[in-house]
Amino acid sequence: MSFKILIQLLVLVVVVAGIFLYFHNRNLDKLNHFKTNGVQTTATVINTKSEYKSRRRLSGRRRYQSNYEIEVRYFTKNHNADTASKKKTIERDEDGNLSMNLGKPSEMGELVLTTIKVKRDYFKNINNGDKINILYLPDNVEKAILRKEVE
Repeated sequence: MSFKILIQLLVLVVVVAGIFLYFHNRNLDKLNHFKTNGVQTTATVINTKSEYKSRRRLSGRRRYQSNYEIEVRYFTKNHNADTASKKKTIERDEDGNLSMNLGKPSEMGELVLTTIKVKRDYFKNINNGDKINILYLPDNVEKAILRKEVE
């Protein structure tokens, strides 16, 4: 094998390894961001969806790919609520109307419906109505991942 071909193969291997490491590190950064900033909550599975795609490659061969998604709903944590318990009181305002404070404020925030991509093995074992642990980002509550992905 000539020296020129050996150098070309070496450059090709370095480029392919660089691309692989870039995407691998990008995925690790995403998981670390969820691990440090994510808020854990329990979500309910409301729908499961699998999609089977076929794409034609340049060589003329077909490539088949399956995508597995679960649609979930969950309540965010109410970060603005005062967690201290308040006394139950009934008050009369200046018009004579009664208002009641029932004590501890609601711990639920907003209701979120979102889709999470999952692996095939997990998808096969999940059913509608199942409760799962997830992490969501407080600054973008619709972005969520399974809790077990960051463990």
